[in-house]
Amino acid sequence: MPVPAEARPVRIAFIDDDSGLITILQRRFEALHWDCEVMANPPGPDRLAAMRLQAIVLNPELRPR
Repeated sequence: MPVPAEARPVRIAFIDDDSGLITILQRRFEALHWDCEVMANPPGPDRLAAMRLQAIVLNPELRPR
């Protein structure tokens, strides 16, 4: 099903250090024309808020640096 031109893409962040999982998820969501941000380490709360995301996929074992 085509995405309407006026629809805003979903903004999602992947925060994990497993490059294989990130590659698979990133390819799938990019096929849906979603905006994907990939990070190996979790950013601070201010940066996350500024990104205005609809979803975050996070490895809970990662710690902010």
